[in-house]
Amino acid sequence: MKNRIFKVTPRTILAILMLVLLQFPSCVRLTKNQTQESVTKPTTNVRTADSSYLSFEEKWGIKIVGIKLTAAGHMLDFRYKVLDSEKASLFLKRQVEPYLVDQETGAKLSIPRTRLGPMRQTSVKPEENRDYFMLFGNPTGLIKPGSKVTLVIGDLKIEDLVVE
Repeated sequence: MKNRIFKVTPRTILAILMLVLLQFPSCVRLTKNQTQESVTKPTTNVRTADSSYLSFEEKWGIKIVGIKLTAAGHMLDFRYKVLDSEKASLFLKRQVEPYLVDQETGAKLSIPRTRLGPMRQTSVKPEENRDYFMLFGNPTGLIKPGSKVTLVIGDLKIEDLVVE
């Protein structure tokens, strides 16, 4: 019988990381002492073309769960819940490339690409009441807990997201 040695490759590490993140979405939930407002401020009203006002959730069909440092501070994990699959489709389109902007320095952080594709979930028809994620690279450790970032997806900008 041959001795087989398990070879650890970057692809294997990525697959394990993705499985862990998908299996434990509760790790990014807010603790009892934190409030949703301490994480983000997109609950303000959005003015539409006909001058009526809609809440952020009504306009974009998502609720922001939070944004946290992960992978020893080398990545940012942005989580959101889909409330309306049609309105939230912008967040899950493959063609749209989201990025984060550090509000202090103006540095842009993108979603890393691997051989398996970008480190985010995409879907033609998102499922309602399901949490989704996007992982952004933070290779230099520029973003720290308490940093404020802006998420840019197409024409949408979500400002003042506080990193946990």
